[in-house]
Amino acid sequence: MATSNGGSAPDTSPETLTHTIDNISISDFPTTASRRAALTSARALVRRLETPIDSLWDLSHNNPALLAALKVASANHIFTTLDADNGRAKTTVELCEASPCSPDPVLISRMLRHMGAMQFIGEAGPDLWTPTRVTRSLREEKVFAEVEVAGLFARALAALPDYLKETGYREPRTQGGGEGNFAYMLGTGESFFEYLGRDQRQQEIFSNFMSGYTSQRGSWIDVYPTENMLDANERRAGKADDDPTTPPLIVDMGGATGHDLGKFLQKHPQTAGRLAYQDQKHVVEDAVRRGLPPPGLKPMAHDFFTPQPIEDKESLQILENLKAAMRKPHNCSVKPTLLINDSIIPPTGANLYDTSIDVLMMALFGSKERSEDEWRRLLGRAGFKIVEVYRSAEAFEGVIECVVDDGEGNGEVDGGSGG
Repeated sequence: MATSNGGSAPDTSPETLTHTIDNISISDFPTTASRRAALTSARALVRRLETPIDSLWDLSHNNPALLAALKVASANHIFTTLDADNGRAKTTVELCEASPCSPDPVLISRMLRHMGAMQFIGEAGPDLWTPTRVTRSLREEKVFAEVEVAGLFARALAALPDYLKETGYREPRTQGGGEGNFAYMLGTGESFFEYLGRDQRQQEIFSNFMSGYTSQRGSWIDVYPTENMLDANERRAGKADDDPTTPPLIVDMGGATGHDLGKFLQKHPQTAGRLAYQDQKHVVEDAVRRGLPPPGLKPMAHDFFTPQPIEDKESLQILENLKAAMRKPHNCSVKPTLLINDSIIPPTGANLYDTSIDVLMMALFGSKERSEDEWRRLLGRAGFKIVEVYRSAEAFEGVIECVVDDGEGNGEVDGGSGG
């Protein structure tokens, strides 16, 4: 076929289009931003090609079946065995013989077949399987935690429509005290973190999940100019780094296992001993017991809803408590800074990361992700002023730098993700 200028029109036959799509790989996208843009376009393409039933089938059949298959495969060490011998293709029987559970090969074959259909495992021939980037990553505890935590998240999300109906379809604004969707789902009156506090295994899974989630979302350290924080520290009132009365350089609230501050420490090793992270007592104790916090960090058990030991309703309460921690020593001229590392939802075109986390936050905590305007209103009501908002196409979340309007203080306080 010729074009009006004498050239040949591009071949848009179904076979050619399919071949082009099949040959696109992650290596074609040099940056995280370009890869995510391509993912957005690819998802839109899938929706255009699907029938309504195709789309809903994913929801009701494909994804739930995949979660079950992945759990069974992990329990039988399939991911480890697949990767052995330099990833040589293996039969189902070989995979079963290497399992500590002596599973039925027919059962495992059915699970692997669905994983193959979902592009999670390579299919080299009849009943012959190869590893993929996904199966290799699922050998990591913090990555597989995404699968393990999915069941609990799904239960909370499944309960949400009934809970919203009972509460007159009002935006949830509370958690704990026997209230909120999670307490409704459990039927025990416990909040999400109260539940984790009595279930060590679920706490371990959630801590692993948060480590994996943090490593994938992009770090605030790559968004915010952290050198500014060092400059401020150098202007302290001449105290030695090991002086116990010297305030920490950073306090990371909701720091879980200290994974975020560990990245900061890698970038600025001279700050060892001056970085503190806070979380609820059972979270910190679990992380310390398992040796997860990097050396050089100070773990601190603390509840958001009580005054800071270092001196929307729940969010305002947290911010009010933070102001008490941001009073500067009389002999220090450094103004304290609050850094909030969180989603900043755009007015249009919000990505799946933001929207799914927003609904999940509603189901688990009665909280939300916010737009920039919502952040400004919330912080203004709490007596904070935004200095600058930092964003990067390489990270899902932004960093909001703010100060107390009439406050005095010293040090940086880093607000963790969520809420």
